[in-house]
Amino acid sequence: MPAAPLLLVANSSFNLAHFRAGLVRGLRASGYSLAAAIPTGDHPIPGLDCHEFPLRPEGMVPLAELRSIAALIGIMRAV
Repeated sequence: MPAAPLLLVANSSFNLAHFRAGLVRGLRASGYSLAAAIPTGDHPIPGLDCHEFPLRPEGMVPLAELRSIAALIGIMRAV
């Protein structure tokens, strides 16, 4: 039976690609289907199904935060 799909959420595609590469390799080796949620405008990560979501690095504007959450919920449903 295939493993459930996993969504990796990151505040930067660079951080996910460079600091979580071992995690990605291990999860793939275990049979997981992976997707990534990365901020709009970041470079996609080769080999991962990347979905963009709006993210303000400051994180202090409630309406912008709600947009991010709504976008992440949509991505989770799609994956």
